[in-house]
Amino acid sequence: MQSSPAHSNPNSDPFTAGGGGGMFDSSDTLMVKTESEEDEDELSFMKKLYSADWERYCYQKDMIRCRPPFCSSSIVYNVFHRKYDSYENQSYPIVQPRDLDGGVKHYSFDELMQMTRHFRCTRICYTMFGTLHRGTIQTESGSLDVLVKTWEYFYPILCDYQVLHHTHRIHDELNLLRDPEIRSHRNVVKLIGFHCARRLAVIYEDRHDEILQNIIPTDTFSWDDRMKVATDIARMLGAFHDKGLVHGGVNSKYIMVDKEKCPVVFDFRLLSYCENREEYEQHVGKLYAFHCKHLDGPPWSMKHDIFAYGILLLELINKNLYAVFKLSTLMEEEFFNCNLSDPKTSAVDDSFCVDEDTAMEFTKLAVDCLGVNSDEQPTMQCIIRVLKDLKLRCPAK
Repeated sequence: MQSSPAHSNPNSDPFTAGGGGGMFDSSDTLMVKTESEEDEDELSFMKKLYSADWERYCYQKDMIRCRPPFCSSSIVYNVFHRKYDSYENQSYPIVQPRDLDGGVKHYSFDELMQMTRHFRCTRICYTMFGTLHRGTIQTESGSLDVLVKTWEYFYPILCDYQVLHHTHRIHDELNLLRDPEIRSHRNVVKLIGFHCARRLAVIYEDRHDEILQNIIPTDTFSWDDRMKVATDIARMLGAFHDKGLVHGGVNSKYIMVDKEKCPVVFDFRLLSYCENREEYEQHVGKLYAFHCKHLDGPPWSMKHDIFAYGILLLELINKNLYAVFKLSTLMEEEFFNCNLSDPKTSAVDDSFCVDEDTAMEFTKLAVDCLGVNSDEQPTMQCIIRVLKDLKLRCPAK
């Protein structure tokens, strides 16, 4: 269908002549955009967002997030004051915004500030590249609770700074969370809006209670609740992998749970736990004794998701967090030969009413996920089958 003038009278109301979806060209003739042109507009916008100048977002005084104990915000400002001053009166919007398909609204800067009370006392936690806040949107039917995730910029600047904080991260997340299958998944946050005119932020629907990491060590987080989380996250990763997608950010710090203990992930495409073999060995070394000869390279791509899932499963069954959890009781030869017949090597916490054989099976599943020998690392669909079988053998207590 070709574009055609909807009304030639320059005194006509542009919001009534030819409908509300038009725009004036240089001759003040109202043009109706075709469906194809609408698609091109969104595609053009996404391309501009992907390649936007990251410096225009980060050199704003209130975007400083320092890396302690290196320096304070005042020191950073003194070092970069010329940069900040030059951006103090920069023009906005940095990227001309628009609403996106799938009902994703672009909220103005004023709306962003209002919903977060200017980001005062709303922080829930830090994410890998920013901060997660609680907020409230006022609608005609009342208030709507939301989560607001922002991207900040870290100082001092470390290596690969532009790669870490390039605007392609929000671009990729907007595309990911508008995918129909991902958007409808109950264990993935529901994207309802974003902001990119002055800073980078996304807005999610808030139906969540607390961060998973905070309840893992508690006695009130039951075995049945933990198995629900373990199974739901495995199925979520399975859905990603079935679509050829890598989540890249499974971590108890970036998962929220609601009152029914349904887990929901809110951070995506993060850096791998291990960017290279040396880092991989350091992280694996925190978990258990090992020898480099047993490693078959780092857990790239989907293998990384499975590696990260293994850490999460260990946290859930051990009531501990991976940063401080060491399987130091495991001897190297026992561990790598999978000779786990000794109940002392089980990672399941003694407070759970789990028989020894089942506890060993859970430990073995977690260990296999860590991919000491990546040829034997299970797929997510295999993990889901094993969990289903183990849950039948170990009913809720």
